[in-house]
Amino acid sequence: MSSSASIQRVRMYLSEADRHEGQALYLVILDRLRRDGATGASALRGMAGFGPGQRVRFGTVGVEQQPPVIIEWIDRSERIARILPQIAELLPDALITLEDIQVYRAILRGRGPLTEDMTIGDLMVPARTVLRSDSARVALAHIVAGQRTVPIVNDDGSLCGTITSQDLAWRADMHVPAAVLSLLSAEEATALLAKLDNLGIEQVMNREPRSVMRSAALTQALITMTEWGLGEVPVIERNGQVVGQIVDTALLELATRPRDNDEQVRDAEPTIL
Repeated sequence: MSSSASIQRVRMYLSEADRHEGQALYLVILDRLRRDGATGASALRGMAGFGPGQRVRFGTVGVEQQPPVIIEWIDRSERIARILPQIAELLPDALITLEDIQVYRAILRGRGPLTEDMTIGDLMVPARTVLRSDSARVALAHIVAGQRTVPIVNDDGSLCGTITSQDLAWRADMHVPAAVLSLLSAEEATALLAKLDNLGIEQVMNREPRSVMRSAALTQALITMTEWGLGEVPVIERNGQVVGQIVDTALLELATRPRDNDEQVRDAEPTIL
């Protein structure tokens, strides 16, 4: 492997009985690691063990059993430094270890333009939001100004929907593209938009908005945009509050920027006997 690549191993010691919002905690951790751009991790079920409480836990299946679970994650050190603090918030009482390791052979996520250790928050742009209590015309004003997707938020700033030109065409019977509204006369525009003043946001918005986490890897934004055919996606904090948007033009600019590729982890050289 490249001598300049720094690789570390993280181990998190849990119990199979640990839960987070009704789900097995080790599954929540694995999903969070995947979403935030980790190369890979495994949950290993222990045969038996005990912790500070001196209570022995067995790996055999039984109603009263709480088998130990170890999550092992090996990755580049800078990627671990970015992601681990977010994961640790879910494990306030768990033992977590971090160690430098020597790798004989590894296939880790490289440093391509969209797999480098930048987060969505590093590339997001400001987003103008609209309260769900406003009229549809308020959202249209942002679309006319060039924002393709308008996040709709509750009073506390949490995301509850989005509005695009397509939503207005489908649900507000507005078949004139927002881009040409500025070309209409005042009388034509007034007649066309009058009905939007009495049309609430909730009647028009998409109630199942797609969003990405601020701390997630850039590849998560690319996956979401590609899967749903979106050019802009709201960026949220873990509490659901909208903090910006990620746009396809920013991802495209980053993807076409020249990159050095001299720190790849590669197959080891053949052993000399």
